[in-house]
Amino acid sequence: MRSVGQLERSKYLGGSDVAGILGIYPCRTPLDVYLDKVQPSREPLSPDKQKILSRGQRMEPYVIDLLSEEAGLIIARRGERYLDPELPYMAAKIDAEAESGENIEIKTCSLFKAREWREQQTDEIPVHYTTQAMLGLMVTGKKVCVFGVLIGADDFRVYRVERDDETIAAIREKEIQF
Repeated sequence: MRSVGQLERSKYLGGSDVAGILGIYPCRTPLDVYLDKVQPSREPLSPDKQKILSRGQRMEPYVIDLLSEEAGLIIARRGERYLDPELPYMAAKIDAEAESGENIEIKTCSLFKAREWREQQTDEIPVHYTTQAMLGLMVTGKKVCVFGVLIGADDFRVYRVERDDETIAAIREKEIQF
C-alpha cells in the first residue's frame, strides 16, 4: 500500500469507476467510464448536480466527526489516496482511516434514498458502494470498511463491510480486463 497525492483521474481506476465498470452503477456504464478516461468531459456539471456534490464534500468532515463520536473510532488519517501495490493504475481515495485499522467511507444522501440503506451495523448497503469499499480494501490491504451515512439532516447510520477476497479477485479481474 502506497499513499500518493493528487492523481489525474484519467490515469487510474478508482472507487467511483468500479461500479460503472461492473455495470451495476445506476448512473454510469462501462462505456461512460471508458470515455471519461480517454476523453475527459470538458462540460461543466449542471448547477443542481454541482450543488449536491459541493454540499456532500462540505459535510464530510462533520460526518467523520459524528462517526468518531458515535462509534468510538479514533481518526488517524483523512483523505489519503493509495495506489495498488501491483497495478499502479488502480487507486482508492479513503475518506478517513481509524487508528484501529478500518477504512472509513462517508456518504450523505436525501431522505428519498433512505430505503436503500438497510439494517445498521451490517453490510446491507447499496451494491455500488460495496464495490467501492472492496476496491479500497483491495488497495489498502485492510479487513473492514466502516460507512458513516447521514440521511437528510439528522438520520445518522453506521454500516460495516468486511473484506471478501473472492469479490475482490472478481473486481480485480474485471478492472484488468477493462
